[in-house]
Amino acid sequence: MTTPQNQKREIIFKGQLQQKVVRKCGILLRRKKTIYEDELWVVLCVHEGGICGIPHLEWYSDLKNVCEHNPIKVQDLLDCQYVNVSIGEERTFVIGFTDKNRPILELHCPTIEERRQWVAKITETLSRLNCLLPLEDDINNQQLNGGGNVPRKENLYIAMNEMEEENKQPKNENIINRIITNNSSNRLPLVNKFLLNLKN
Repeated sequence: MTTPQNQKREIIFKGQLQQKVVRKCGILLRRKKTIYEDELWVVLCVHEGGICGIPHLEWYSDLKNVCEHNPIKVQDLLDCQYVNVSIGEERTFVIGFTDKNRPILELHCPTIEERRQWVAKITETLSRLNCLLPLEDDINNQQLNGGGNVPRKENLYIAMNEMEEENKQPKNENIINRIITNNSSNRLPLVNKFLLNLKN
């Protein structure tokens, strides 16, 4: 995917990154092989469009192509779900999306400091453009504090109504019904003693 050279953009951050890719291999494509692609210049930028702009990551072979705005590939960062450090790899960060069909981006930095800068810049930019969706915990905290305009889940009310209906029935009758239906006839004397104790 290429972008028009005359399209205006704001460059937020740039640096050299390697993309970590998992490829299927073997006769039946059942095995997975992890490889790191060649190190390329990657630019975090915001293109004109939408209400606030559209965030992108763009890959370039060299800095000359960055100035000419001639990327090898482009990835938009709309509907981003998270930007996190990869577990077990301090120089790698991952970008995940709400759409499960979009592959997770895993990008490897030359140093830990550069990884920190990338995560901070991407998070700041996506938050500013409202492209980074809030975590479930953040939504729950906003609802409890009465802040924000996050709608409450309807399922919560349905579950509460069902629980109220269940609580109206006496608990002992439910237990008795389960015992009678789940036990065989050779255990009836024991069941009768138990039922008498429950009624008293």
